[in-house]
Amino acid sequence: MKTLILVALLLVLVILINAKDEYQFGDIIAFPRKKICGCGPALYSHYAIYVGNENIPGKEPDQDIFHRIRPTGGQDISCTFGSLSGETDHNKANYLDQTEGYTIGDHTTMTDRIKEMTDQEKCRNYHLTKNNCEHLVTYVRYGRPHSEQRGTVVGPAISLCPRLTRPHDNAVFIPSPDDSEEDVCKYRCKLDAGRKSGSNLIGLSVSLLLLPHVT
Repeated sequence: MKTLILVALLLVLVILINAKDEYQFGDIIAFPRKKICGCGPALYSHYAIYVGNENIPGKEPDQDIFHRIRPTGGQDISCTFGSLSGETDHNKANYLDQTEGYTIGDHTTMTDRIKEMTDQEKCRNYHLTKNNCEHLVTYVRYGRPHSEQRGTVVGPAISLCPRLTRPHDNAVFIPSPDDSEEDVCKYRCKLDAGRKSGSNLIGLSVSLLLLPHVT
């Protein structure tokens, strides 16, 4: 019996060690937001950069991530520190590591970029398509802001039609963490309805083109 208890304790210790070592400083973490509708891939992902227990100005001891959020209440800073605590669905997302033109910054460089972006003038206001959480983490890791929402429902729309991600264009909706679950799910239904009605839109366009020739 004592042997079984000892084995169980060792397994728990291994799990805890692995959990602690899951991320290294500078890793990009993706948080799939897919629990609302419960079907298919995530509608979108929130992103953060892992900072662990690094001593960085503005960071509290219990905070281990750095991310851009949409300010709420009296909060002025969009780029801020947070915690993995309470987040159960997340994974490493260094998807540009092997991409030409994207160089992983060293520890000092990434730390300096984080310090730089804690300044609201550098961070700038949150923008759904031009200044979001994914732009921040890719800038910190690679020095180049980038957003494609890889592996999500909205990802293909961004990659196939970059025009939709221009400022003030509301055709692409990438929710922020403070959007309500009801709003996100309503938009998912809207996307599905749009795909189903695609053939009808084509037919309508053809009809409008032919209409002037009908007598």
